[in-house]
Parts: sequence; C-alpha cells; structure tokens
Amino acid sequence: MPRFRLVPLLSLFLALTAPGCVAFYSTRPVEVTVLDPGSEEPVYNVPVSVKYHQIMVLNPPEAVHGTTDQSGVVVLRMANFENGVIEVLAGDTKFLLTGKMVRKGGVFKDGQLHWRSKDPAPFELRLTPH
Repeated sequence: MPRFRLVPLLSLFLALTAPGCVAFYSTRPVEVTVLDPGSEEPVYNVPVSVKYHQIMVLNPPEAVHGTTDQSGVVVLRMANFENGVIEVLAGDTKFLLTGKMVRKGGVFKDGQLHWRSKDPAPFELRLTPH
C-alpha cells in the first residue's frame, strides 16, 4: 500500500478507537415559564440556566442562561441530549430533564424531577418547545 494512503487510514483508525464518543443531538428554542407553586402566578426576574453533565462526550452542548421577564418567561436554546443529564436551574432549584422532555415539554411540579425532593420546591417549571 502506498505510504500516502496509510496515514489517513491510520488516522481514521485512531479516531474511531480513541476514548470518548460523539453525541448526536439537535437544539431548539424552549420557552421556560417559572411559576409560583401555590398561586400558579409567573415569577419575574428569576435566573434560569441549563447545563449538560456528561462523561467522555467529545461534543457536549454548551450551557445557556437567561432571566425571566415580567411574564415569568425566558426562551433558551436547549439540546435533546441523551448522552448525559440535563440540569435546569431556576434560582436555586434544580430540575433534571431528559432529551425527550426537551422535545415534548411539560409542567414540572414539586417532587417531579426536583433535585432536593424532600424540600418543597419554590418554583414550578413549564417547558414549551418551539
């Protein structure tokens, strides 16, 4: 085999056998509405961030953040990431999501996917994908 063909083949072999994996996901804008759990009223000026926790993924999604407006809404670009955990932090309250939840949306109340399930959550989240 000529030498000029051996180098690309060797590079391809090393890339495919190297530790780590490439994740396949898409991103979409998701409307996050932060609500008061007692009154169901929107909560203004709440910082909301999305982080992706993973191990050995070569191309994880980037974290995003924003703050709710007067209607309790912030639109963030989220990934339907299935190679790890999606953490949404509203104020100090952590919610764990899946890629399917990013695609389908839903309302997450106290006890549902709440990091500190023993404590009452100060917020509810409504996710609406666009």
